[in-house]
Amino acid sequence: MKTNMCNLPQHSKPVERGTRIQKVDDQGVRRMVDLEIASSAPAHEVDIEFALSNFVLIFHNPKMICRTILSQGFRHASRPSRPIAANLSKPHLTRLTPSQLRLLSTETRAAIDQAVASKPVVLFMKGTPETPQCGFSRASIQILGLQGVDPNKFSAFNVLEDEELRQGLKEYSDWPTIPQLYVGKEFVGGCDILMSMHQNGELSRVLEEKGVLVPAESPSEAPPEAPAQS
Repeated sequence: MKTNMCNLPQHSKPVERGTRIQKVDDQGVRRMVDLEIASSAPAHEVDIEFALSNFVLIFHNPKMICRTILSQGFRHASRPSRPIAANLSKPHLTRLTPSQLRLLSTETRAAIDQAVASKPVVLFMKGTPETPQCGFSRASIQILGLQGVDPNKFSAFNVLEDEELRQGLKEYSDWPTIPQLYVGKEFVGGCDILMSMHQNGELSRVLEEKGVLVPAESPSEAPPEAPAQS
């Protein structure tokens, strides 16, 4: 089966979502963030390919900025240049062996090239954020939410919908697992790398340099405090 951008599902309309406020620290992130996602429409009427929920997160770390991510539909993918995390320690990294490599077709490579270039931040994942099909994909979505990635600069593919895309992506990135994150057409890594970069501050620095974060609210934009009751 040939893979091209016409085969890749387009994003659908966003759905109104609930909000949950929760305290989270780095250890909390490792345990997974429990975000409440409530649809305003019946499940059979919801057609969302990809979305980040509305949420506000309060951190113990004062260096982290609370951000609000707006709910919006997404979908797309793209190509690596020099890996951002090339110099990071990768204790759990397993590279593809020659026997695992397959010939990547011109059509599949072109489709991935176009997808990776479609947005500044691109995530290949299993399932959707509403129904992720693996814990690593769920954790990657939550990390990007914690970082405050701008939904307008973010897109993703559900690789389970296209087996040729799924297998071709592993050769394309020379990375054996899903999810995979690209920022500015550069391959960042999988969930373990994202977690490490999130905890040591490297991911925040990279995302800020690329200008893909939702601007933090200034003090003047913050809602007024309620008057103290006597």
